[in-house]
Amino acid sequence: MTLTRRSLFAVALAAVGLGVAGCQSPQPPIFPEITFAHETPLALDVAEIDYVDAYLAPQTAPNVDHLFPVQPAAVAKSWAKDRLRAVGSSGRARVTLTDASVIETKLKTRKGITGAFYNQQARRYDATLAVKIEIFDGRGFSRGHASTVAKVSRTVPEDITLNDRDKVWFEMTETLAKKFDAEFELTIRTYLGAFLR
Repeated sequence: MTLTRRSLFAVALAAVGLGVAGCQSPQPPIFPEITFAHETPLALDVAEIDYVDAYLAPQTAPNVDHLFPVQPAAVAKSWAKDRLRAVGSSGRARVTLTDASVIETKLKTRKGITGAFYNQQARRYDATLAVKIEIFDGRGFSRGHASTVAKVSRTVPEDITLNDRDKVWFEMTETLAKKFDAEFELTIRTYLGAFLR
């Protein structure tokens, strides 16, 4: 049986289509926003709450926080919005983000033939989220303050894909958020308990 010219053209197009489909890279994952809306707000005896982002991301190595699908800095801002409420008639609270960094460190790996038999941990990521809160009375005098620093670290293997690395980064941010939330609430209740309502 012989193929007509039209049939050959159709076969060729199908082959090209299969080739293109085979070369497509997997779609990057989509990550949800991290919020604290499900948590009970902390009611402060102040009339207003200010948020100050004092962390300037270097956006260069060894920092990689600017590459995270959900950045730690965004978590801090979301926390302040979701967890704090101003219920007083005077005074104010100032929440300041002082650190939201993630540092990448290249780890030593085995070289040569020996190293070829191992899928080694090649990089470590150290995330830090530091925030302080200050309470001021109606005249602007400081009445109290509290701060906390939460840290999370993870290592990844040398053959990790970009999509899997992003998943690890998101999981790091989730863990950091939970740790930060628990630690900061405890700190506020301990040192600023007189201002909670």
